[in-house]
Amino acid sequence: LASRSPAAEDVPRRGRDFAFLAHIGFGGRGRALIGAVTSMEIWFALVTFVVMNGVNVALVFPEVSCGLASGVSSIIAASMVFIPMRIFSYLSAVASMALAIAAVALVCAALTMDEWANPYEMLGDSALVQLQNVPRSVGII
Repeated sequence: LASRSPAAEDVPRRGRDFAFLAHIGFGGRGRALIGAVTSMEIWFALVTFVVMNGVNVALVFPEVSCGLASGVSSIIAASMVFIPMRIFSYLSAVASMALAIAAVALVCAALTMDEWANPYEMLGDSALVQLQNVPRSVGII
């Protein structure tokens, strides 16, 4: 529907994104709003990525500082921009397989545990219904 509008004639097909749709639907202010929201989303995702990598590397390698781990992960992430998309798609497939293997390994490790910790005051389904136990339950599940 948006491709039939008169404003779409000036925009090549590869340039039609959410900002384009916002411009067609809501004008310049909609385009600016979507641009700002998208930029903030990418920024927060990047900050979360860098902080989580720094914390996780510090957990795996205690001798490495969080700052150094965050810096190295930032450099690695920035270098990923130069990888061709075809190779990047293979890396994505490898990462997806690694996550699936890690999930299976986590389940197998949990099933081999002799004893389970019980962080609740009570047992059964009623422990999950209590609001004070929801954060712990979500973290465990």
